[in-house]
Amino acid sequence: MAEVIVLSRAGLRLAELEGGRDKVAWARCLISGHTGRRRRSLSLSLCPCCGAVCLCPVAGLQCVCQLCEHTNFTCHTEGACWASVMLTNGREEVVKSCVSLPELHAQVFCHSSKNVTRTECCYTDFCNNITLRLPLGECRAGLDGGHTAGGWGSEPGVALLDMRSLRGSWSVYCCSLCLDNGTWTQLWLVSEYHEQGSLFDYLNRGTVTVEGMVRLALSVASGLAHLHMEIVGTQGKPAIAHRDLKSKNILVKRNETCAIADLGLAVKHDSVLNTIDIPQNPRVGTRRYMAPEILEDAMNTNIFESFKRADIYSLGLVYWEIARRCSVGGITEEYQLPYYDLVPSDPSIEDMRRVVCEQKLRPSIPNQWQSCEALRVLGRLMRECWRASGAARLTALRVKKTISQLCVPEDCKA
Repeated sequence: MAEVIVLSRAGLRLAELEGGRDKVAWARCLISGHTGRRRRSLSLSLCPCCGAVCLCPVAGLQCVCQLCEHTNFTCHTEGACWASVMLTNGREEVVKSCVSLPELHAQVFCHSSKNVTRTECCYTDFCNNITLRLPLGECRAGLDGGHTAGGWGSEPGVALLDMRSLRGSWSVYCCSLCLDNGTWTQLWLVSEYHEQGSLFDYLNRGTVTVEGMVRLALSVASGLAHLHMEIVGTQGKPAIAHRDLKSKNILVKRNETCAIADLGLAVKHDSVLNTIDIPQNPRVGTRRYMAPEILEDAMNTNIFESFKRADIYSLGLVYWEIARRCSVGGITEEYQLPYYDLVPSDPSIEDMRRVVCEQKLRPSIPNQWQSCEALRVLGRLMRECWRASGAARLTALRVKKTISQLCVPEDCKA
């Protein structure tokens, strides 16, 4: 005859209608979940005759489910029990539920993210009724305002984020928030807020002094040199080309230095395999800032130096924007975008190709810049940055070293 496991008011009492101690041992194993066979769960049912509560074997797995109030916070599944802890608004939030068999096969729910989420999947009844805590580490440090450990260097001038590894440097912390209620998931990236806005906004709002101009220019060059440089080692980084450098993609910090941002189009160079992770279409970025070789579709995309040289061309145009807003002797010029007097407000590639490649025109450099050493040097750097031949352009490191010679330490810290 079939066994019946009875819960009386005095506690759990095992009884069997037929059989010996083996039956009692089997019943105990059903409750603990260690049968050595396929998982089995027990359901509660009320005997209409004696009022006893009976536990009867059912198929599947029972788990704690915080969202299942209508089933006494219990769910059933053929997959696994699931528990996860994550950060929400700076506080730990624990979620417990069931993972279905298809979800389990998808291998998504049972993986943790270092210092962001901690997840456990288990396979016995109510095994997810556990306490999970996030380890103290990089993510909390980022939320508390500290810099990340093991980031891509501490070089100023770059708000760097590699979306593929979630490792941040300087202005963007390596903290992400994964908000998951078992039905949908939201991924958030936490970054430092620069209240000055973009360099474009900053230059539109007012003028800069000579010292301020040098400080802005040096910090941009420092950030770009750091991006372009490969750093070898466990704390290293690959060489990266930005591919969309412009004043709107450069942030101004509170101390009036710059940080390069928006690396959505960036490519990195694998020096071991000598490969570049570039999509099929290399002609991307903002048309006004595109280098001649990109406008003519003549860039050698198999050589990583080509992408770095295109960044340098854009850097020269950004410097022109900064220099125009420099006040010398009370004389300054209104803010304008590069080629404002040569192309429409929203130029096409053909518009830019005609001006830059066919007519070989560049933004004009006013004569009054010759009266100030910093403007004179910056004007010379611009011309060397926007040369028609990419190979003839300066490197970001060379630009950085040249500008650093213009300033005194207390005025021009990058």
